Amino acid sequence: MSQNNLETLLNELGLKTLINAIGAESRGIIADFLKTEQEYYKQHKIKRLLRLSGIKQVKTLAQFDWQFNPRISKEDILGFSNSHWVREASNLVLVGDTGLGKTHVAQALCYEAILEGFPTAFITQPMTSYQKSRRH
Repeated sequence: MSQNNLETLLNELGLKTLINAIGAESRGIIADFLKTEQEYYKQHKIKRLLRLSGIKQVKTLAQFDWQFNPRISKEDILGFSNSHWVREASNLVLVGDTGLGKTHVAQALCYEAILEGFPTAFITQPMTSYQKSRRH
């Protein structure tokens, strides 16, 4: 483990220990521990974001049957999933008849964003109507 890699791990995890305070003989063990901790933190964050998102079942774009509805452009959806909309916290509204794959695509896009560490909210139109009726 190089000194730079250990220093990067310390910084990414928000730890204040200076690299010089860690003995050279301990750096490999500490780096391994920090990598494990970093992965645990990432998995915990994903679970938390999933729980808060409203997604009840994880769906991925890889699971989507692109031949089922040829009007849904795989290139457009995949391009959208890699666009700046997530970082800008933009909304996405998919409109269409029942059974076209809107829910699957929306949940998969939310899941992709969650894997990148961004919070999302998956809301369907019936959920929106229910929320409005409870306020009145």
